[in-house]
Amino acid sequence: MLIYVIQILLIIAIGLFLKPAKSEKRKKIFLRLTFVILAFVACFRNYTVGYDTKQYVIAFGKAAELSINTFSNLRYEYGFTFLCWILNKITSNWQILLIVSSLFINYSVLKFIKNNSSNPLLSVLMYILMNFYFFYTSAMRQAIAIGIMLLGYEKLKKNEIWKFLIFVLIATLFHESAFLALLLIPMRKMKYNRYFIFSIIGVYIIGFILGKDLFLFLSRFSNRLLDYSDSKFFVENYFGALLQFLLNFFVFITGYIIMLKKERKILYDKTDVNNLLIGILAIGNLFLLLTVKVGIFNRFSPYFSIFIIIWLPNMIAKIRNAKNRMLICTLCLSILVAYWGIISIYRPEWYGMIPYQFSWIGGY
Repeated sequence: MLIYVIQILLIIAIGLFLKPAKSEKRKKIFLRLTFVILAFVACFRNYTVGYDTKQYVIAFGKAAELSINTFSNLRYEYGFTFLCWILNKITSNWQILLIVSSLFINYSVLKFIKNNSSNPLLSVLMYILMNFYFFYTSAMRQAIAIGIMLLGYEKLKKNEIWKFLIFVLIATLFHESAFLALLLIPMRKMKYNRYFIFSIIGVYIIGFILGKDLFLFLSRFSNRLLDYSDSKFFVENYFGALLQFLLNFFVFITGYIIMLKKERKILYDKTDVNNLLIGILAIGNLFLLLTVKVGIFNRFSPYFSIFIIIWLPNMIAKIRNAKNRMLICTLCLSILVAYWGIISIYRPEWYGMIPYQFSWIGGY
């Protein structure tokens, strides 16, 4: 756990020194240094670090025996299988898979922060403290898919729908659940009024009650989902999932209240990017709540919940009073630190990132 604490302290120190929110140049320097810190730890971890890392290392070894015509022999999507296969042409050392995937995942997230966050330091800290970093390092395939989607998000903001669709299609080659990112498209044209929050709470209540029924309905259209109906993912989780939902919902509501007070008109402007974020986060929170009833929904929410790391910083930046801005920022960070600490100490098995071990460059 010490390695992650050092990461956080280094990033805070660099952020306080550079003050990246003050200029684009400072932001770039800060994010480049942050990239080195985050990527280094992820790249050179042992195969024991990360809940799913070992199975991907095994898949990497099996891919060496495949040809393009036999990719279907490996149970993963063709994009991931091809990545393992082509990397084997460079070296049979599995560390290369961890290095390449970690570089891309953290690059895409930090690029997303660079393009969209008013407070890069807060966004990076949220990326770590809300355990996105842990999840992405462990769930390699889905993290690559999310990274591709985040790069495509820039096209969606410009209303270049066909280009965004191409990114989503490529993402599905690494994790088929990436098709859920298509839900971002209708969110671009949604319109929210002052009663929206009451409506969404109503939807959450109905979704919570009918969570298992919804899963069984969706599983009719997907054999892979149907396979989960008899697994550990088809169980209730009233501690971890509920805690995660409450944290995300608290952060979302905090930003929503700030926006209501500062820029009410945004709620009626379908062209504003914050309008898009409201819809995205509403979906993400719904999937997090459904996870309480059926665990597999936890693999649906990441395509939407990651946007929380730009939502809150951008809303806090709208507060003109510096003292109030600092107070809210400190309060939110204190809650996030407490959450990260509790999960890291009492539930390290959730992500398998603790204890951390450096790899001897691909050695077992």
